[in-house]
Amino acid sequence: MVQLAGELFAEKGYRATTVREIADAAGILSGSLYHHFDSKESIGDEILSGFINDVLADERTWVIQLERGKEQGAFRADLDARLTYRLLRDVLWIPSQWRLAEGYSTEQVAETLLRLLFDGITARG
Repeated sequence: MVQLAGELFAEKGYRATTVREIADAAGILSGSLYHHFDSKESIGDEILSGFINDVLADERTWVIQLERGKEQGAFRADLDARLTYRLLRDVLWIPSQWRLAEGYSTEQVAETLLRLLFDGITARG
């Protein structure tokens, strides 16, 4: 069912895909879908969590690629590859986990994180 939902999201877009369409693709009534997931967002979270786990599964691959990028001049020479990997991993993981635990939307978390990174926390006069 998650795979079918992922295919529909990829084809139509997340917002344009309805729970009814996901249920129809799975061959079940839309109400039956709620036996497995409490919302469309839960299905999206399941897809996102699986994707992030797959992407971040092998730390060595990321660190090696970051080191290669440094050697080729694509990345700054002072880049700490392991630390950069860990920061990127956590930044990718934060929105999906906070949406589940704290009730924030992915957009809220991403927007706030980017504002924090680029604007800091001090008032500007």
